[in-house]
Amino acid sequence: MLFRSKDWDLTLYGGDTTSGVKTVYAMVSDLLGNWATLTDTILYVPDRQVLEVPTQYSTIQEAIDAAGDGDMVYVLPGNYNMRENITLKQGVRLQGSGATETIFSDYMTFSGATNSIIDGFGGYMAINFSGVGPFIISNNWIRSGITIGWSAQQMNVIIRNNVISDNSRGV
Repeated sequence: MLFRSKDWDLTLYGGDTTSGVKTVYAMVSDLLGNWATLTDTILYVPDRQVLEVPTQYSTIQEAIDAAGDGDMVYVLPGNYNMRENITLKQGVRLQGSGATETIFSDYMTFSGATNSIIDGFGGYMAINFSGVGPFIISNNWIRSGITIGWSAQQMNVIIRNNVISDNSRGV
């Protein structure tokens, strides 16, 4: 499920609706009455659009080309058997439905851009970044001989919560 700004009231407890970094607090409990408090930081973009592949756009690149800074290109669950060279745009998040849900069964090559994110994909991928970053690669299952690369001058590449398996090359 995708959450959009209209799904919650940012002004309810003194927040505001301006674009920027926000701290989110949540309290949750289990059936036994045990409570936990969670805190996270998010980038809030009030006018962000979610562009869906393949319902609104037939290819990932078409959706990225139509996206603006802060937008999300959301790739629905499925097995995508296409060989495509994807060039991300600055500030665009490429979001899959999960590493076991949105799968590339053919070789996909991604060229990253500043403030770009690749999250929630599985399958055959090569990811290369140019520019100054930051770049985030998270929650993916990258397999079968694929690489993640960037130049030595780039220090703002964040690789987190990925599974990289069955590869003859690496990060």
